[in-house]
Amino acid sequence: MEPPTEAEGEYPNDWFGLQRAFPVGRVNQEAYQQSLEWMRAERATGFSTTQSSLTWSEAGPFNTGGRVTALAIAPGGTTLYAGAAAGGVFKSTDSGVNWSSSFDQVLSIGALALDPTNALVVYVGTGEANAATDNYDGAGVFRTGDGGQSWAYLGLQETRRIARVAVDPAAPSRLFVAAMGAQFTTGPDRGLYRSEDSGQHWSKVLYVNDSTGVCDVVINPAHPETVYCASWERIRRPTYRRTYGPGCGIWRSVDHGTTWTRLQNGLPAASDHVGRIGLGLARTRPSTIYAQIVGGIAESHNGLGFYRSVDGGVTWARRDTPSGFTGSFGGFGWYFGDMTVDPNNPDEVYCCAQSFIRSTDGGVNFTALTGNAHVDFHAIWVDPLAPAHLYAGTDGGFWATSAGGANWTTTSNLPITQFYAGAIDASNPARLLGERRTTGPT
Repeated sequence: MEPPTEAEGEYPNDWFGLQRAFPVGRVNQEAYQQSLEWMRAERATGFSTTQSSLTWSEAGPFNTGGRVTALAIAPGGTTLYAGAAAGGVFKSTDSGVNWSSSFDQVLSIGALALDPTNALVVYVGTGEANAATDNYDGAGVFRTGDGGQSWAYLGLQETRRIARVAVDPAAPSRLFVAAMGAQFTTGPDRGLYRSEDSGQHWSKVLYVNDSTGVCDVVINPAHPETVYCASWERIRRPTYRRTYGPGCGIWRSVDHGTTWTRLQNGLPAASDHVGRIGLGLARTRPSTIYAQIVGGIAESHNGLGFYRSVDGGVTWARRDTPSGFTGSFGGFGWYFGDMTVDPNNPDEVYCCAQSFIRSTDGGVNFTALTGNAHVDFHAIWVDPLAPAHLYAGTDGGFWATSAGGANWTTTSNLPITQFYAGAIDASNPARLLGERRTTGPT
Protein backbone atom coordinates (compact mmCIF):
# COMPACT_ATOMS: atom_id res chain seq x y z
CA MET A 1 0.00 0.00 0.00
CA GLU A 2 1.04 3.61 -0.43
CA PRO A 3 2.13 5.24 2.82
CA PRO A 4 -0.14 8.00 4.15
CA THR A 5 0.87 11.58 3.61
CA GLU A 6 0.88 14.47 6.05
CA ALA A 7 -2.57 15.61 4.92
CA GLU A 8 -5.50 15.13 7.25
CA GLY A 9 -7.63 12.08 6.59
CA GLU A 10 -8.29 8.54 7.73
CA TYR A 11 -6.40 5.56 6.39
CA PRO A 12 -7.43 1.89 6.56
CA ASN A 13 -4.53 0.71 8.72
CA ASP A 14 -5.13 3.43 11.30
CA TRP A 15 -8.08 1.33 12.45
CA PHE A 16 -5.66 -0.53 14.73
CA GLY A 17 -4.90 2.60 16.71
CA LEU A 18 -8.34 4.20 16.55
CA GLN A 19 -10.10 1.05 17.72
CA ARG A 20 -7.85 0.62 20.74
CA ALA A 21 -7.95 4.31 21.64
CA PHE A 22 -11.76 4.57 21.70
CA PRO A 23 -13.42 6.54 23.25
CA VAL A 24 -10.82 8.91 24.72
CA GLY A 25 -8.58 9.17 21.65
CA ARG A 26 -5.49 7.56 23.17
CA VAL A 27 -4.51 4.05 24.16
CA ASN A 28 -4.65 3.56 27.93
CA GLN A 29 -1.08 2.31 28.31
CA GLU A 30 -1.50 1.45 31.98
CA ALA A 31 -4.59 -0.67 31.34
CA TYR A 32 -2.83 -2.44 28.48
CA GLN A 33 0.19 -3.22 30.65
CA GLN A 34 -2.05 -4.52 33.45
CA SER A 35 -3.81 -6.82 30.99
CA LEU A 36 -0.47 -8.11 29.78
CA GLU A 37 0.67 -8.82 33.35
CA TRP A 38 -2.59 -10.65 34.04
CA MET A 39 -2.15 -12.81 30.96
CA ARG A 40 1.43 -13.67 31.92
CA ALA A 41 0.31 -14.70 35.38
CA GLU A 42 -2.54 -16.81 34.00
CA ARG A 43 -0.24 -18.53 31.54
CA ALA A 44 2.25 -19.34 34.31
CA THR A 45 -0.48 -21.18 36.21
CA GLY A 46 -1.95 -22.89 33.17
CA PHE A 47 -4.97 -20.58 33.26
CA SER A 48 -6.09 -22.47 36.34
CA THR A 49 -7.61 -19.45 38.10
CA THR A 50 -10.33 -18.77 35.55
CA GLN A 51 -10.55 -21.52 32.94
CA SER A 52 -9.29 -24.70 34.58
CA SER A 53 -10.96 -26.93 31.99
CA LEU A 54 -9.19 -25.32 29.04
CA THR A 55 -5.80 -26.10 27.57
CA TRP A 56 -3.96 -23.67 25.32
CA SER A 57 -1.49 -24.16 22.47
CA GLU A 58 -0.05 -21.93 19.81
CA ALA A 59 -2.09 -22.05 16.63
CA GLY A 60 0.24 -20.03 14.41
CA PRO A 61 0.71 -18.98 11.72
CA PHE A 62 4.45 -19.54 11.78
CA ASN A 63 5.17 -18.92 8.10
CA THR A 64 4.22 -15.25 7.69
CA GLY A 65 6.76 -13.53 9.90
CA GLY A 66 6.48 -10.31 11.86
CA ARG A 67 8.61 -7.23 12.35
CA VAL A 68 12.01 -7.77 14.01
CA THR A 69 13.18 -4.32 15.11
CA ALA A 70 16.44 -5.06 16.94
CA LEU A 71 19.22 -7.65 17.12
CA ALA A 72 21.98 -8.28 19.65
CA ILE A 73 24.59 -10.93 18.88
CA ALA A 74 27.07 -12.41 21.36
CA PRO A 75 30.69 -12.87 20.23
CA GLY A 76 30.96 -15.89 17.98
CA GLY A 77 27.58 -15.34 16.33
CA THR A 78 25.87 -18.38 17.86
CA THR A 79 23.84 -16.75 20.64
CA LEU A 80 21.33 -14.22 19.35
CA TYR A 81 18.62 -11.98 20.76
CA ALA A 82 15.85 -10.64 18.50
CA GLY A 83 13.42 -7.90 19.53
CA ALA A 84 10.00 -7.78 17.91
CA ALA A 85 7.65 -4.88 17.30
CA ALA A 86 4.88 -6.93 18.88
CA GLY A 87 6.28 -10.03 20.58
CA GLY A 88 8.99 -9.24 23.11
CA VAL A 89 12.54 -10.61 22.93
CA PHE A 90 13.47 -14.08 21.69
CA LYS A 91 16.77 -15.90 22.18
CA SER A 92 18.55 -18.45 20.00
CA THR A 93 21.65 -20.45 20.91
CA ASP A 94 22.05 -22.13 17.51
CA SER A 95 22.62 -19.21 15.16
CA GLY A 96 18.96 -18.42 14.69
CA VAL A 97 17.62 -21.84 13.78
CA ASN A 98 15.50 -22.24 16.92
CA TRP A 99 14.12 -19.57 19.24
CA SER A 100 12.55 -19.33 22.68
CA SER A 101 10.88 -16.43 24.43
CA SER A 102 13.32 -14.60 26.69
CA PHE A 103 11.47 -11.42 27.66
CA ASP A 104 7.75 -10.72 27.43
CA GLN A 105 7.12 -8.21 30.22
CA VAL A 106 6.68 -5.68 27.40
CA LEU A 107 5.91 -6.79 23.85
CA SER A 108 6.93 -3.74 21.80
CA ILE A 109 10.74 -3.65 21.51
CA GLY A 110 12.79 -0.75 20.18
CA ALA A 111 16.42 -1.59 21.00
CA LEU A 112 18.78 -4.29 22.24
CA ALA A 113 22.39 -3.94 23.42
CA LEU A 114 25.02 -6.27 24.86
CA ASP A 115 27.56 -5.28 27.46
CA PRO A 116 30.78 -5.52 25.37
CA THR A 117 32.65 -6.92 28.38
CA ASN A 118 30.04 -9.50 29.44
CA ALA A 119 27.78 -11.19 26.91
CA LEU A 120 25.41 -12.35 29.66
CA VAL A 121 24.39 -8.74 30.26
CA VAL A 122 21.71 -7.58 27.83
CA TYR A 123 19.73 -4.34 27.83
CA VAL A 124 16.25 -4.01 26.32
CA GLY A 125 14.82 -0.63 25.34
CA THR A 126 11.09 -1.07 24.96
CA GLY A 127 8.71 0.68 22.58
CA GLU A 128 9.32 0.50 18.84
CA ALA A 129 10.46 3.89 17.55
CA ASN A 130 9.61 3.52 13.85
CA ALA A 131 6.44 5.68 13.87
CA ALA A 132 4.04 2.87 12.94
CA THR A 133 0.62 2.57 14.58
CA ASP A 134 0.35 -1.22 14.79
CA ASN A 135 2.02 -1.62 18.18
CA TYR A 136 1.92 -0.20 21.69
CA ASP A 137 4.17 2.05 23.72
CA GLY A 138 6.99 0.59 25.73
CA ALA A 139 7.64 0.82 29.47
CA GLY A 140 11.31 1.80 29.76
CA VAL A 141 14.59 -0.12 30.00
CA PHE A 142 15.22 -3.63 31.33
CA ARG A 143 18.44 -5.55 32.05
CA THR A 144 19.47 -9.16 32.43
CA GLY A 145 22.76 -10.31 33.94
CA ASP A 146 22.24 -14.02 33.32
CA GLY A 147 21.60 -14.24 29.59
CA GLY A 148 17.86 -13.65 29.78
CA GLN A 149 16.83 -15.96 32.61
CA SER A 150 15.76 -13.04 34.80
CA TRP A 151 15.21 -9.34 34.19
CA ALA A 152 15.37 -6.15 36.25
CA TYR A 153 13.51 -2.93 35.50
CA LEU A 154 15.74 0.16 35.15
CA GLY A 155 13.23 2.98 34.73
CA LEU A 156 12.58 5.52 31.95
CA GLN A 157 8.98 4.35 31.63
CA GLU A 158 7.74 7.74 30.44
CA THR A 159 10.03 7.75 27.41
CA ARG A 160 7.63 5.19 25.85
CA ARG A 161 9.63 4.63 22.63
CA ILE A 162 13.35 3.79 22.72
CA ALA A 163 15.33 3.71 19.48
CA ARG A 164 18.81 2.75 20.72
CA VAL A 165 20.79 1.68 23.77
CA ALA A 166 24.59 2.08 23.80
CA VAL A 167 27.08 0.78 26.35
CA ASP A 168 30.44 2.49 26.91
CA PRO A 169 33.07 -0.17 26.05
CA ALA A 170 35.62 1.33 28.46
CA ALA A 171 33.18 1.87 31.33
CA PRO A 172 30.19 -0.48 30.84
CA SER A 173 28.34 1.02 33.79
CA ARG A 174 27.86 4.09 31.59
CA LEU A 175 24.80 3.73 29.36
CA PHE A 176 23.10 5.93 26.80
CA VAL A 177 19.46 5.63 25.78
CA ALA A 178 18.10 7.33 22.67
CA ALA A 179 14.44 8.02 23.46
CA MET A 180 11.78 9.23 21.04
CA GLY A 181 9.03 9.82 23.60
CA ALA A 182 5.37 8.86 23.46
CA GLN A 183 4.26 8.44 19.88
CA PHE A 184 0.89 10.22 19.88
CA THR A 185 1.64 13.13 22.20
CA THR A 186 4.35 15.73 22.53
CA GLY A 187 6.13 16.30 25.84
CA PRO A 188 9.46 16.51 27.66
CA ASP A 189 10.13 12.77 28.13
CA ARG A 190 12.38 12.35 25.10
CA GLY A 191 15.97 13.02 24.12
CA LEU A 192 19.24 11.36 25.11
CA TYR A 193 19.53 9.86 28.60
CA ARG A 194 22.69 8.76 30.41
CA SER A 195 23.34 6.52 33.38
CA GLU A 196 26.67 6.19 35.19
CA ASP A 197 25.59 3.24 37.37
CA SER A 198 24.26 0.58 34.98
CA GLY A 199 20.81 2.11 34.84
CA GLN A 200 20.06 2.69 38.49
CA HIS A 201 19.84 6.45 37.95
CA TRP A 202 19.34 8.50 34.80
CA SER A 203 19.90 12.06 33.66
CA LYS A 204 18.71 13.67 30.45
CA VAL A 205 21.83 15.03 28.75
CA LEU A 206 20.33 16.24 25.45
CA TYR A 207 16.87 17.69 24.85
CA VAL A 208 15.86 19.58 21.70
CA ASN A 209 12.13 20.24 22.05
CA ASP A 210 8.86 18.53 22.94
CA SER A 211 8.39 17.00 19.48
CA THR A 212 11.99 15.93 18.85
CA GLY A 213 13.57 12.82 20.32
CA VAL A 214 16.86 11.03 19.73
CA CYS A 215 16.84 8.08 17.32
CA ASP A 216 20.47 6.92 17.32
CA VAL A 217 23.63 7.06 19.42
CA VAL A 218 27.13 5.69 18.79
CA ILE A 219 30.27 5.73 20.93
CA ASN A 220 33.83 6.05 19.62
CA PRO A 221 35.48 2.79 20.79
CA ALA A 222 39.00 4.25 20.73
CA HIS A 223 38.01 7.47 22.54
CA PRO A 224 34.75 6.69 24.36
CA GLU A 225 34.56 10.21 25.72
CA THR A 226 33.39 11.07 22.18
CA VAL A 227 29.74 10.24 21.55
CA TYR A 228 27.52 11.02 18.57
CA CYS A 229 23.74 11.05 18.40
CA ALA A 230 21.00 11.92 15.92
CA SER A 231 17.86 13.87 16.82
CA TRP A 232 14.59 13.29 14.98
CA GLU A 233 11.55 15.57 14.88
CA ARG A 234 8.48 13.35 14.80
CA ILE A 235 4.81 14.07 15.45
CA ARG A 236 2.43 11.17 14.90
CA ARG A 237 -1.34 11.25 15.14
CA PRO A 238 -3.84 8.57 14.09
CA THR A 239 -4.53 10.61 10.94
CA TYR A 240 -1.44 12.81 10.70
CA ARG A 241 2.30 12.25 10.46
CA ARG A 242 5.20 14.70 10.45
CA THR A 243 8.58 13.00 10.42
CA TYR A 244 10.96 15.81 9.49
CA GLY A 245 11.89 19.31 10.48
CA PRO A 246 14.63 21.59 11.82
CA GLY A 247 14.88 19.51 14.99
CA CYS A 248 16.56 16.74 12.98
CA GLY A 249 20.36 16.83 13.24
CA ILE A 250 23.64 15.24 14.29
CA TRP A 251 25.28 16.05 17.63
CA ARG A 252 28.67 15.35 19.19
CA SER A 253 29.94 15.29 22.76
CA VAL A 254 33.61 15.05 23.76
CA ASP A 255 32.99 14.72 27.51
CA HIS A 256 31.04 11.46 27.79
CA GLY A 257 27.76 13.14 26.93
CA THR A 258 27.73 16.00 29.40
CA THR A 259 27.72 18.79 26.80
CA TRP A 260 26.75 18.66 23.13
CA THR A 261 27.51 20.53 19.91
CA ARG A 262 25.32 20.35 16.83
CA LEU A 263 27.40 19.42 13.77
CA GLN A 264 26.79 21.43 10.63
CA ASN A 265 29.82 21.85 8.35
CA GLY A 266 28.84 20.08 5.11
CA LEU A 267 25.58 18.60 6.42
CA PRO A 268 22.13 19.67 5.12
CA ALA A 269 20.87 22.83 6.77
CA ALA A 270 18.22 22.43 9.45
CA SER A 271 14.88 22.58 7.63
CA ASP A 272 11.76 20.65 6.67
CA HIS A 273 13.87 18.83 4.08
CA VAL A 274 15.69 16.80 6.76
CA GLY A 275 14.15 13.70 8.31
CA ARG A 276 15.36 10.66 10.19
CA ILE A 277 19.11 10.05 10.46
CA GLY A 278 20.99 6.81 11.06
CA LEU A 279 24.64 6.81 12.18
CA GLY A 280 27.50 4.37 11.66
CA LEU A 281 31.06 4.54 12.99
CA ALA A 282 34.03 2.68 11.49
CA ARG A 283 35.57 0.71 14.36
CA THR A 284 38.87 0.19 12.57
CA ARG A 285 39.07 3.89 11.69
CA PRO A 286 36.90 5.62 14.30
CA SER A 287 37.50 9.11 12.94
CA THR A 288 35.21 8.01 10.10
CA ILE A 289 31.47 8.47 10.71
CA TYR A 290 28.63 7.90 8.26
CA ALA A 291 25.12 9.32 8.23
CA GLN A 292 22.17 7.99 6.26
CA ILE A 293 19.78 10.94 5.99
CA VAL A 294 16.16 10.74 4.87
CA GLY A 295 14.32 13.69 3.38
CA GLY A 296 10.99 15.30 4.25
CA ILE A 297 7.74 15.46 2.34
CA ALA A 298 9.31 17.44 -0.52
CA GLU A 299 11.64 14.48 -1.08
CA SER A 300 8.71 12.04 -0.82
CA HIS A 301 10.42 10.62 2.29
CA ASN A 302 13.20 9.08 0.21
CA GLY A 303 16.90 9.36 0.86
CA LEU A 304 18.19 12.91 1.12
CA GLY A 305 21.83 11.83 0.95
CA PHE A 306 24.53 9.58 2.37
CA TYR A 307 27.20 11.61 4.19
CA ARG A 308 30.65 10.86 5.59
CA SER A 309 33.09 12.58 7.91
CA VAL A 310 36.72 11.48 8.12
CA ASP A 311 37.74 13.94 10.84
CA GLY A 312 35.49 12.92 13.69
CA GLY A 313 32.50 14.95 12.58
CA VAL A 314 34.21 18.32 12.05
CA THR A 315 33.47 18.34 8.32
CA TRP A 316 31.09 16.26 6.20
CA ALA A 317 30.67 15.50 2.51
CA ARG A 318 27.86 13.88 0.59
CA ARG A 319 29.07 10.63 -0.94
CA ASP A 320 26.24 8.98 -2.87
CA THR A 321 25.14 9.31 -6.43
CA PRO A 322 21.38 9.84 -6.25
CA SER A 323 20.42 6.68 -8.15
CA GLY A 324 22.22 4.36 -5.76
CA PHE A 325 20.93 5.56 -2.40
CA THR A 326 17.95 7.89 -2.53
CA GLY A 327 15.42 5.53 -4.09
CA SER A 328 15.92 2.63 -1.68
CA PHE A 329 13.44 3.84 0.95
CA GLY A 330 10.21 3.25 -0.96
CA GLY A 331 8.70 6.62 -0.07
CA PHE A 332 8.61 6.02 3.69
CA GLY A 333 12.19 6.53 4.83
CA TRP A 334 11.09 7.54 8.33
CA TYR A 335 10.33 3.82 8.91
CA PHE A 336 14.00 2.77 8.67
CA GLY A 337 16.74 4.03 10.96
CA ASP A 338 19.63 1.59 11.06
CA MET A 339 22.93 1.33 9.25
CA THR A 340 26.27 -0.23 10.10
CA VAL A 341 29.90 -0.30 9.00
CA ASP A 342 31.77 -3.53 8.34
CA PRO A 343 33.77 -4.31 11.53
CA ASN A 344 36.97 -4.75 9.51
CA ASN A 345 36.55 -2.49 6.47
CA PRO A 346 35.83 1.21 7.09
CA ASP A 347 34.77 1.72 3.47
CA GLU A 348 32.10 -0.98 3.46
CA VAL A 349 28.71 0.15 4.75
CA TYR A 350 25.23 -1.36 4.95
CA CYS A 351 21.95 0.58 5.02
CA CYS A 352 18.59 -0.72 6.15
CA ALA A 353 15.76 0.57 4.00
CA GLN A 354 12.86 -0.95 2.10
CA SER A 355 15.60 -2.81 0.30
CA PHE A 356 18.93 -3.74 1.86
CA ILE A 357 21.87 -1.93 0.25
CA ARG A 358 25.65 -2.05 0.55
CA SER A 359 28.48 0.19 -0.55
CA THR A 360 32.09 -0.96 -0.80
CA ASP A 361 33.53 2.46 -1.63
CA GLY A 362 32.52 4.55 1.35
CA GLY A 363 29.01 5.32 0.19
CA VAL A 364 29.55 6.43 -3.41
CA ASN A 365 27.87 3.48 -5.08
CA PHE A 366 25.28 1.10 -3.60
CA THR A 367 24.14 -2.40 -4.56
CA ALA A 368 20.93 -4.04 -3.40
CA LEU A 369 21.38 -7.26 -1.41
CA THR A 370 17.73 -7.94 -0.62
CA GLY A 371 17.63 -11.08 -2.71
CA ASN A 372 14.97 -13.51 -1.52
CA ALA A 373 14.68 -11.89 1.93
CA HIS A 374 11.52 -10.13 3.07
CA VAL A 375 11.63 -6.38 2.39
CA ASP A 376 11.70 -3.57 4.98
CA PHE A 377 14.96 -3.97 6.91
CA HIS A 378 15.26 -2.72 10.49
CA ALA A 379 18.36 -4.36 12.00
CA ILE A 380 21.61 -5.79 10.67
CA TRP A 381 24.65 -7.60 12.08
CA VAL A 382 27.88 -8.27 10.18
CA ASP A 383 30.08 -11.10 11.46
CA PRO A 384 33.52 -9.67 12.30
CA LEU A 385 35.09 -13.09 11.64
CA ALA A 386 33.33 -13.74 8.31
CA PRO A 387 31.91 -10.58 6.69
CA ALA A 388 29.78 -12.56 4.21
CA HIS A 389 27.84 -13.87 7.23
CA LEU A 390 24.96 -11.48 7.99
CA TYR A 391 21.88 -11.47 10.20
CA ALA A 392 18.94 -9.19 9.50
CA GLY A 393 15.66 -8.24 11.12
CA THR A 394 12.88 -7.31 8.68
CA ASP A 395 9.11 -6.92 8.49
CA GLY A 396 9.13 -10.64 7.71
CA GLY A 397 11.09 -11.85 10.73
CA PHE A 398 14.71 -12.98 11.14
CA TRP A 399 16.94 -13.72 8.15
CA ALA A 400 20.50 -15.02 7.76
CA THR A 401 22.99 -15.36 4.92
CA SER A 402 26.48 -16.80 4.62
CA ALA A 403 26.86 -15.54 1.07
CA GLY A 404 26.89 -11.79 1.56
CA GLY A 405 23.20 -11.48 0.74
CA ALA A 406 23.22 -13.67 -2.37
CA ASN A 407 20.92 -16.14 -0.60
CA TRP A 408 18.95 -15.71 2.62
CA THR A 409 17.32 -18.24 4.92
CA THR A 410 14.66 -17.57 7.52
CA THR A 411 13.15 -19.24 10.54
CA SER A 412 9.53 -20.33 10.83
CA ASN A 413 9.27 -20.66 14.60
CA LEU A 414 9.12 -17.02 15.71
CA PRO A 415 5.49 -16.43 16.84
CA ILE A 416 5.47 -12.69 16.18
CA THR A 417 2.92 -12.25 13.38
CA GLN A 418 1.07 -8.98 13.91
CA PHE A 419 -2.72 -9.12 13.71
CA TYR A 420 -5.24 -6.31 13.85
CA ALA A 421 -8.02 -8.73 14.75
CA GLY A 422 -8.86 -12.43 14.93
CA ALA A 423 -12.02 -14.52 14.55
CA ILE A 424 -13.27 -18.11 14.43
CA ASP A 425 -15.40 -19.38 11.55
CA ALA A 426 -18.76 -20.23 13.18
CA SER A 427 -19.39 -22.95 10.58
CA ASN A 428 -16.00 -24.58 11.15
CA PRO A 429 -14.27 -23.88 14.51
CA ALA A 430 -11.03 -25.32 13.17
CA ARG A 431 -10.83 -22.45 10.68
CA LEU A 432 -9.13 -19.47 12.30
CA LEU A 433 -9.11 -16.07 10.66
CA GLY A 434 -6.68 -13.24 11.26
CA GLU A 435 -6.41 -9.74 9.83
CA ARG A 436 -2.69 -9.34 9.50
CA ARG A 437 -0.84 -6.07 9.05
CA THR A 438 0.22 -5.37 5.47
CA THR A 439 3.79 -5.24 4.32
CA GLY A 440 5.13 -1.79 5.01
CA PRO A 441 4.35 0.74 7.71
CA THR A 442 1.06 2.21 8.84
